[in-house]
Amino acid sequence: DEPSWFNYVYDNKVIYQGDNIDVENGEHIKIMDLDSGEIITLTNRHSWCPILDGENLYYIGAEKRDGTNNLYRLNLSTMDESVLKENVATMLQYMDGFLYFHNGDDSNRLYRIDTNGDNCHLVLQESNAKDVQVTTNGIYYFVPKTEKSSVKFYYADINGGNKTDLADKSSWWHG
Repeated sequence: DEPSWFNYVYDNKVIYQGDNIDVENGEHIKIMDLDSGEIITLTNRHSWCPILDGENLYYIGAEKRDGTNNLYRLNLSTMDESVLKENVATMLQYMDGFLYFHNGDDSNRLYRIDTNGDNCHLVLQESNAKDVQVTTNGIYYFVPKTEKSSVKFYYADINGGNKTDLADKSSWWHG
Protein backbone atom coordinates (compact mmCIF):
# COMPACT_ATOMS: atom_id res chain seq x y z
CA ASP A 1 0.00 0.00 0.00
CA GLU A 2 1.93 2.94 -1.33
CA PRO A 3 0.90 5.90 -3.46
CA SER A 4 1.53 5.31 -7.15
CA TRP A 5 1.73 7.32 -10.34
CA PHE A 6 1.71 6.54 -14.07
CA ASN A 7 -0.06 3.17 -13.85
CA TYR A 8 0.01 0.91 -16.93
CA VAL A 9 -1.64 -2.48 -17.30
CA TYR A 10 0.67 -4.80 -19.21
CA ASP A 11 0.19 -8.53 -19.78
CA ASN A 12 -1.82 -9.09 -16.53
CA LYS A 13 0.60 -6.88 -14.64
CA VAL A 14 0.59 -3.27 -13.50
CA ILE A 15 3.68 -1.14 -14.00
CA TYR A 16 3.81 1.99 -11.87
CA GLN A 17 5.98 4.59 -10.23
CA GLY A 18 6.05 3.79 -6.55
CA ASP A 19 5.82 6.96 -4.54
CA ASN A 20 7.03 5.57 -1.22
CA ILE A 21 10.08 7.79 -1.23
CA ASP A 22 13.24 6.13 0.02
CA VAL A 23 15.35 9.07 1.17
CA GLU A 24 18.61 7.53 -0.07
CA ASN A 25 17.43 6.06 -3.39
CA GLY A 26 14.19 7.92 -4.19
CA GLU A 27 11.18 6.62 -6.07
CA HIS A 28 11.33 3.46 -8.18
CA ILE A 29 9.37 1.91 -11.02
CA LYS A 30 7.75 -1.36 -10.05
CA ILE A 31 5.66 -4.12 -11.57
CA MET A 32 2.91 -6.02 -9.78
CA ASP A 33 1.50 -9.36 -10.92
CA LEU A 34 -2.30 -9.02 -10.73
CA ASP A 35 -2.80 -12.73 -9.98
CA SER A 36 -0.24 -13.24 -7.21
CA GLY A 37 0.11 -9.67 -5.93
CA GLU A 38 3.91 -10.06 -6.14
CA ILE A 39 5.73 -6.74 -6.61
CA ILE A 40 9.14 -6.49 -8.28
CA THR A 41 11.18 -3.29 -8.43
CA LEU A 42 12.30 -2.73 -12.05
CA THR A 43 14.68 0.19 -11.53
CA ASN A 44 17.55 0.51 -9.12
CA ARG A 45 17.82 4.32 -9.21
CA HIS A 46 15.56 7.24 -8.41
CA SER A 47 13.16 6.98 -11.38
CA TRP A 48 9.88 8.47 -12.58
CA CYS A 49 7.67 9.22 -15.63
CA PRO A 50 7.43 5.64 -16.91
CA ILE A 51 6.15 5.30 -20.47
CA LEU A 52 5.22 1.88 -21.84
CA ASP A 53 5.03 1.12 -25.57
CA GLY A 54 4.23 -2.59 -25.20
CA GLU A 55 7.78 -3.89 -25.52
CA ASN A 56 9.90 -1.31 -23.74
CA LEU A 57 9.63 0.86 -20.67
CA TYR A 58 11.06 4.38 -20.97
CA TYR A 59 11.67 6.54 -17.92
CA ILE A 60 13.70 9.35 -16.45
CA GLY A 61 16.20 8.30 -13.83
CA ALA A 62 18.94 9.77 -11.67
CA GLU A 63 21.98 7.92 -10.36
CA LYS A 64 22.47 10.65 -7.77
CA ARG A 65 20.06 13.20 -6.37
CA ASP A 66 22.07 16.08 -7.90
CA GLY A 67 19.58 17.16 -10.58
CA THR A 68 21.30 15.24 -13.40
CA ASN A 69 18.74 12.97 -15.02
CA ASN A 70 18.94 10.55 -17.93
CA LEU A 71 16.38 9.05 -20.29
CA TYR A 72 16.42 5.23 -20.10
CA ARG A 73 14.93 2.37 -22.11
CA LEU A 74 14.29 -0.99 -20.41
CA ASN A 75 13.34 -3.95 -22.61
CA LEU A 76 10.70 -5.82 -20.59
CA SER A 77 11.45 -9.20 -22.21
CA THR A 78 15.23 -9.23 -21.75
CA MET A 79 15.55 -6.61 -18.95
CA ASP A 80 18.36 -4.99 -20.99
CA GLU A 81 18.65 -1.33 -20.13
CA SER A 82 20.27 1.54 -22.01
CA VAL A 83 20.60 5.32 -21.75
CA LEU A 84 18.92 7.02 -24.71
CA LYS A 85 19.83 10.59 -23.73
CA GLU A 86 21.81 12.12 -20.90
CA ASN A 87 20.83 15.28 -19.02
CA VAL A 88 17.08 15.47 -19.51
CA ALA A 89 14.71 17.34 -17.20
CA THR A 90 11.69 15.90 -15.43
CA MET A 91 9.08 15.80 -18.21
CA LEU A 92 8.61 12.81 -20.55
CA GLN A 93 5.82 12.06 -23.03
CA TYR A 94 5.39 9.58 -25.89
CA MET A 95 3.64 10.02 -29.21
CA ASP A 96 3.89 8.04 -32.45
CA GLY A 97 7.32 6.49 -31.88
CA PHE A 98 8.94 9.58 -30.34
CA LEU A 99 9.76 10.54 -26.77
CA TYR A 100 9.35 14.23 -25.93
CA PHE A 101 11.41 15.74 -23.13
CA HIS A 102 12.96 18.95 -21.83
CA ASN A 103 16.64 18.94 -22.80
CA GLY A 104 18.92 19.94 -19.91
CA ASP A 105 21.74 20.58 -22.40
CA ASP A 106 19.69 23.30 -24.13
CA SER A 107 17.96 25.46 -21.49
CA ASN A 108 15.26 22.80 -20.98
CA ARG A 109 13.73 23.44 -24.40
CA LEU A 110 11.42 20.70 -25.73
CA TYR A 111 13.12 18.03 -27.84
CA ARG A 112 12.08 14.68 -29.23
CA ILE A 113 14.03 11.50 -29.82
CA ASP A 114 12.98 8.22 -31.40
CA THR A 115 12.66 5.12 -29.23
CA ASN A 116 16.07 3.82 -30.40
CA GLY A 117 17.83 6.93 -29.09
CA ASP A 118 18.37 8.37 -32.57
CA ASN A 119 17.02 11.43 -34.39
CA CYS A 120 17.15 13.80 -31.43
CA HIS A 121 16.07 17.31 -32.40
CA LEU A 122 14.58 20.56 -31.12
CA VAL A 123 10.79 20.88 -31.23
CA LEU A 124 9.95 24.15 -29.40
CA GLN A 125 12.11 27.26 -29.28
CA GLU A 126 10.82 28.45 -25.89
CA SER A 127 13.11 27.57 -23.00
CA ASN A 128 10.35 27.95 -20.44
CA ALA A 129 7.40 26.00 -21.91
CA LYS A 130 5.30 24.56 -19.08
CA ASP A 131 2.56 21.91 -18.82
CA VAL A 132 3.44 20.57 -22.26
CA GLN A 133 0.77 18.22 -23.65
CA VAL A 134 1.75 16.27 -26.76
CA THR A 135 -1.24 14.95 -28.74
CA THR A 136 -1.65 13.31 -32.14
CA ASN A 137 -2.72 16.69 -33.52
CA GLY A 138 -0.06 18.87 -31.96
CA ILE A 139 1.46 20.31 -28.81
CA TYR A 140 -0.27 22.51 -26.24
CA TYR A 141 1.76 24.47 -23.70
CA PHE A 142 2.03 27.74 -21.85
CA VAL A 143 4.82 30.21 -21.23
CA PRO A 144 4.76 31.77 -17.75
CA LYS A 145 4.24 35.44 -17.03
CA THR A 146 7.34 37.62 -16.95
CA GLU A 147 7.89 41.27 -16.06
CA LYS A 148 7.49 42.12 -19.75
CA SER A 149 4.65 39.80 -20.79
CA SER A 150 1.57 38.01 -19.52
CA VAL A 151 1.01 34.24 -19.53
CA LYS A 152 0.81 32.92 -23.10
CA PHE A 153 -1.04 29.76 -24.15
CA TYR A 154 0.11 28.16 -27.38
CA TYR A 155 -0.63 25.37 -29.80
CA ALA A 156 2.00 24.14 -32.28
CA ASP A 157 1.94 21.29 -34.78
CA ILE A 158 3.61 18.03 -33.76
CA ASN A 159 6.96 19.27 -35.14
CA GLY A 160 6.76 22.57 -33.23
CA GLY A 161 5.80 24.66 -36.26
CA ASN A 162 2.75 26.82 -36.97
CA LYS A 163 2.63 28.18 -33.41
CA THR A 164 -0.73 29.74 -32.54
CA ASP A 165 -1.40 32.03 -29.58
CA LEU A 166 -4.57 30.48 -28.14
CA ALA A 167 -5.37 33.58 -26.06
CA ASP A 168 -5.48 35.64 -29.27
CA LYS A 169 -8.88 34.60 -30.61
CA SER A 170 -8.26 36.33 -33.95
CA SER A 171 -5.35 33.95 -34.67
CA TRP A 172 -7.45 30.77 -34.66
CA TRP A 173 -11.19 31.47 -34.30
CA HIS A 174 -13.06 31.40 -37.56
CA GLY A 175 -16.65 31.26 -36.27
